[in-house]
Amino acid sequence: MMYLYLGKNTVKILGLAKTLLGQYNVAHFSKTHSSDFIVDGKLQGTDLIASSIKEAVTHSKPEALTDKDVCLILPQEIFTFGRYTIPTDISDSAIVPFIKDKVRSDLKVNLESTHHDYVVNTKDGESTVFFYAIDSTVYDSLKETLNLLQLRILKIIPETLAYYTLFEKTLRKDKKENILYTAYKESNSFAYLFDTHGLLKKEKFYLDSDIKVGLKKLVTDFENDGQKINRLILSGSQSKTVRQDLFTKDVGAWTNPLEKIIDNFYKDSLKMIIPQENENLSIVQYDVC
Repeated sequence: MMYLYLGKNTVKILGLAKTLLGQYNVAHFSKTHSSDFIVDGKLQGTDLIASSIKEAVTHSKPEALTDKDVCLILPQEIFTFGRYTIPTDISDSAIVPFIKDKVRSDLKVNLESTHHDYVVNTKDGESTVFFYAIDSTVYDSLKETLNLLQLRILKIIPETLAYYTLFEKTLRKDKKENILYTAYKESNSFAYLFDTHGLLKKEKFYLDSDIKVGLKKLVTDFENDGQKINRLILSGSQSKTVRQDLFTKDVGAWTNPLEKIIDNFYKDSLKMIIPQENENLSIVQYDVC
């Protein structure tokens, strides 16, 4: 399986090939381009996207990827998103009609012209449904683009759902939290707001070059709106430069580095991956994959 992230102007690929002993060889590639692939939720130039993906597949390290099956991970802005609390007295068979009625009335979405799916998350007796839809024209364009490279889309996942799975194991079922997932990069750092159940706000909050100032303001703004940030998950290529206690003090929210979460909760998974000699795979760089 190939995990392909197509961001605003970034392509990331993580390819896994199972060995005879049940472990996985890994190949990877990451590049940020000068031109945007996505603007205001719309694809820009399928030729550019196709050539960028082809470059990623053929120049992945330590060797080119040959797998044709793709799990495609896309920015949240491409999706129409809805979040709803499911009534406790509703039957399982009534969940889908409930979601469709909510989506049609609240989001004004024509389900027939979209590819859509939903996730139900139940914690402490409360169930929340998360609905995602991608316009059929966007889906068809992506499918056609990957078909040109003889690649097949098996799954499409919003980036926010991918991020949530990285820290979901740290959540307590009996405790409600507001969590700010932050990608700290050399440029274009951003954050998403989650709670215990999942994505709380669909907006991606872009941060200034001085990320601590931007996060401090964001944490304060949320608190003024009655949404206290209980913790901040810190990922991204620059997160390794951060001292946890000082960063917590500077931004006003307890900071939990993603790398520590991975080390504590995903040790068994990491042991399944066989690194190539002299290869240094950055978990935080490929977090979304």
